[in-house]
Amino acid sequence: MPYTLTKRLLCAANQTYAISGPGPVPTWPGDVPPASVFAGYVKQPRAVQSDQHHEDAAFVARIPEGVLIAIRGTTPPKIGYPPAQIVADWGKDTNIVLGACAASEPFKGLMHPGFLDAFRQLRKAGLDGLIQTAVADHIAEHPSLPKKIFVTGHSKGGAICALVAWQMHHDYPQHEIVVRAFAPARVGNRAFATAYNAAVPDHIRYEYDADIIPHLPIVIAQLGGVFLPPYLAAILAAVDPGYAEVGTLAYIDTHGALLTAAHPPRPPGFLARITAIAGHLINPLEGPAYIADCHAIDQPANGYVRANYP
Repeated sequence: MPYTLTKRLLCAANQTYAISGPGPVPTWPGDVPPASVFAGYVKQPRAVQSDQHHEDAAFVARIPEGVLIAIRGTTPPKIGYPPAQIVADWGKDTNIVLGACAASEPFKGLMHPGFLDAFRQLRKAGLDGLIQTAVADHIAEHPSLPKKIFVTGHSKGGAICALVAWQMHHDYPQHEIVVRAFAPARVGNRAFATAYNAAVPDHIRYEYDADIIPHLPIVIAQLGGVFLPPYLAAILAAVDPGYAEVGTLAYIDTHGALLTAAHPPRPPGFLARITAIAGHLINPLEGPAYIADCHAIDQPANGYVRANYP
């Protein structure tokens, strides 16, 4: 049975981890199934890679429906990845004190400085040029089809999706921007999220079971009402990074079913999810491994891979 568009975009998000330099993106042995077969590319994706240790990467491809942009997530701490790249990438993730964009950028509100820097570095490395070429080629070959740009990514890549999508909304106002982000971290504050959702309404973020990454950077004021004594919560709230989610949540339960706020049964709330994650973490033998597995997208048993996407 042919894969749905969302499952194909998941394959593409996973293939970003095969990027090892600029140019064509090879088939990724970790793809389950391989994106080169199931994503439906019209042409092989072409990548850009940036920064001193190549911690930021993305590719642009064409699929029958339009242009696809896929952003790589944080470099996994695994054998086979350069240690310097791992350290630089994880260091960028921890740069969470919210900051403003440049006057030349279309964003509103405050953003994660590390993710914003990654977005800028990808543009400097040539991402804009790849997108321009792909858009022009698609219009030339299919002038009567709807103009669409699809943006996808996993983890850190899922967070940067919002920055890329908003820039695409600004640069290509005649195009419909479609975002499918898997296990995305948070990228901006409430003002950012409100303005972004108005600009790019077709954004779905998929979150699975006890995956902790979609809750990061954690909102301390929200967490304070769950686990922290009032006096400590008040102190921490003074430096609360104040992050908010963008897009529409599609929560994946352990059976692979999708739960949304629009249709019961609805996704579990913040308190229930954080409590469940804490329950796993107190089991040092199995808990951390289970939570890490909840975030993965490269094995058939992973929740994101098993999900019944529409």
